Amino acid sequence: MGSIIFTACGADSSFTSNESDLSLTSNSEFADNPCDETREGREAIVGNDKDHYVCTFDDHDSVYIWAGESDTLTARGKKIERVESSSSVDDEDVSSSDDEEEDDSSSSRSSKSKSSSSYSSNSSSSTNKQDIESLLLIAGDQFSLSIRYRTMTDNRDGKTYKTVKVNGVTWMAENLNYSGNQLGVSTCFNDERRYCRLYGRLYSRDAALNSSKCAFGETCNLGYAPIQGICPDGRHIPSKSEVGTIVDFTSGVLSPLKSVDGWDSDFAAGTDRYGLSFVASGCYIASSNSFRAMGEYAYFWYYTHTTQSYLLLRGRENDAITFDFNGYEIYSSVRCIKD
Repeated sequence: MGSIIFTACGADSSFTSNESDLSLTSNSEFADNPCDETREGREAIVGNDKDHYVCTFDDHDSVYIWAGESDTLTARGKKIERVESSSSVDDEDVSSSDDEEEDDSSSSRSSKSKSSSSYSSNSSSSTNKQDIESLLLIAGDQFSLSIRYRTMTDNRDGKTYKTVKVNGVTWMAENLNYSGNQLGVSTCFNDERRYCRLYGRLYSRDAALNSSKCAFGETCNLGYAPIQGICPDGRHIPSKSEVGTIVDFTSGVLSPLKSVDGWDSDFAAGTDRYGLSFVASGCYIASSNSFRAMGEYAYFWYYTHTTQSYLLLRGRENDAITFDFNGYEIYSSVRCIKD
């Protein structure tokens, strides 16, 4: 199966430990009864024709699906119709790219006390677990159905990632989830593996740039871009000019860059016009040992010689800005660009 679909979470009172079947009138009712870890192995009978489905975890794409006798549905019961073939390439600016997958494990995160300052910028206070349950529930739900993605494979761990070409540059269309970094630290949001599967990992700067010169508080002069950092071979950490191009390309407005799902519903809706599908992956603040702003903000590393530098996507303000900051250590997401 070539589709990257989804992973659901949460329990449902319609199931008991003795139940095996769920009777539904139509596939639309799967939206209220998604396939997830609580339903894995359970059966569902749909409609007068008694179409039969089984809730299954698909190891290839690391997602839950409803597997039927004649069709396969997403965790929420949608028909799987995504175009993900790497045999057809569209070289226009808003199209697809190369060939890749994902990591699900959480590496150990060392506790670092760098500065005593607490998180206080534009982001919210610590993200409440209940608040983030309603964001991106299923891996793959962030992608635009109108974009033709290609995929790339990270040969280090076999994970595949969607890619998309925007304004002549091929970006990963999802956050890096590589856990084999030898320098620095990476972690999953809330130290929970499922958030790595949904949002990718959060990396310290030295982990992202793959250099001890880039530890927090140090200068980070690695020479001229491009810098591969933790990216797979043939990819690199975005430079400030590459990130600036994306900001300029959208006139600093966030909506065209936002995934449709994965952001707080109180903010302006994302249109994901270019297929970059940026999710609100939040961040980790080392000084206060806290995870922040999932659903509200997203930080993506870019390379500069000195300060901690991010592409900062702010849901509340609906803008995309370049952000240089050294007040305290932040672990951020990584999006790689094709060399």
